[in-house]
Amino acid sequence: MKNANYKMKINLRQDNRHSIEYFVEEVSNKLHINETYFGNLLTSMEVLLSILTENQRDSIIEISYNTDYQTVTIIIVGVSRETEINMKRLMGDKKDNASWDMFTLFNLSESFEVDAGKLFVVFDIGALNRLEYKRRKRILQTYFSSEKAEKPIKSNDQFYL
Repeated sequence: MKNANYKMKINLRQDNRHSIEYFVEEVSNKLHINETYFGNLLTSMEVLLSILTENQRDSIIEISYNTDYQTVTIIIVGVSRETEINMKRLMGDKKDNASWDMFTLFNLSESFEVDAGKLFVVFDIGALNRLEYKRRKRILQTYFSSEKAEKPIKSNDQFYL
């Protein structure tokens, strides 16, 4: 099952970081992404916003997402040709020469590519959800398999039957 129901336009200005934060919060709330992975999404999107703002200030981009609930792909439309060339050059420097921004993107996302004025950034959200579900299942199994502790009875206990 695919889900892609949130899209917004962002004017690339230095003082417009709140827009990307709002987008990430909306996606995270809709997909129930936990705080740890929320930080990865937010950091990556702020890095991308910084790169885009530096390369094509005062232009408008459109940002949206697609998900199959195992991965979420952030799609940015409106990437200029110059930005695309610069990003491809930076992506080629995966090793020692990578900028701090590209290093961050390489380590926080599963993959990203830029082509034909579009930027795609993929994040694996399924693994974290599976871990959380397994943790909750284990807690519930422990709870239901253990002996129930008897509640101490007090003389003033109004719920004593």
